[in-house]
Amino acid sequence: MNFVQFQIEMSKLNNVFGERHYPPERIKAFWGHLKLIPLLRLADAMDFLITHDSKPPMLDRILEVIRHRNQLDYENNKASWRQDSADFWSGRLHGDEVRARMDFIKKRLLGKVPDREWEDFMRFLAEQALEEQKEMRLGVRPQ
Repeated sequence: MNFVQFQIEMSKLNNVFGERHYPPERIKAFWGHLKLIPLLRLADAMDFLITHDSKPPMLDRILEVIRHRNQLDYENNKASWRQDSADFWSGRLHGDEVRARMDFIKKRLLGKVPDREWEDFMRFLAEQALEEQKEMRLGVRPQ
């Protein structure tokens, strides 16, 4: 996300809650904390804040909503990723499914997978690897 895109998102808050709550100095300070947030995640958070908050949200509230939305996405995808990972590592996937996962990795290498989606995927894989290590130590393997 660049500063112009960020300003567009902040203008949504200005339009709803009033410019006096978001002077240029505050917007610049917010930018320092939010510049690494993917644009689509920030836009989602802004839309949520506009529809759910009656008071002008400040930085802590914006970050809270972003964290909450990230966690919801993660929880929604976790079960699917867990099953996909178990199928992949157990060799139960068909050739097309393996190819699709490799295509996903290639898309990431080409910059076509958003950071948030990649981070969630990598976090899930790390969790799955830890679970498999525990199962191996206990002598239990997934069916």
